[in-house]
Amino acid sequence: MATRWVTEARLRLAPELIGAELASPGRRLAAFAIDAAILFVPSVVAAAAVAWLVLALRDPAALAALTDLLMQRTTTADAARAAVRDLVPLLVEHDMPGVPPETAVAYAEDDLDRALDALGDRDIVITIQGGGSSPRNLADDVVLLELGRLMPPGVRLAAMYGLGALYFTLLTARRGGCHAR
Repeated sequence: MATRWVTEARLRLAPELIGAELASPGRRLAAFAIDAAILFVPSVVAAAAVAWLVLALRDPAALAALTDLLMQRTTTADAARAAVRDLVPLLVEHDMPGVPPETAVAYAEDDLDRALDALGDRDIVITIQGGGSSPRNLADDVVLLELGRLMPPGVRLAAMYGLGALYFTLLTARRGGCHAR
């Protein structure tokens, strides 16, 4: 590999910037907020889309049940119970926080009705978390369905951080690395 030397070529200021006034703290904060919004919304949308795709490929019944629950298509108690019953394998296999041990045992014994009964009247809260460690203060009547746990780790990383990396790479690639004037 050839030896590289630090040169001043990229360290020089553009002549038109010398003596220019710096942006005010408020303007820099506004620019940061715009960058955050540009990154946050598409990252969440990309992560949700990847989770939806993974779920569509791995467990279409759970995806249909989840869609019915989210779109409030389950108008009767029996329909809601059937939708949650279809979610039991997803909750147990991905070790979602808040699933009672009795539900996992009943599922392992292929008794979905008993697993559903063990789940009880718990609320299922859907989050887009990364799927890391379980929350510390989870209420007893809550089960978290973390969409991040449905994705393989590399895909999860790309969905959540890839857009940010791409955004800042493309934004600073033009004009020799200058972000903005």
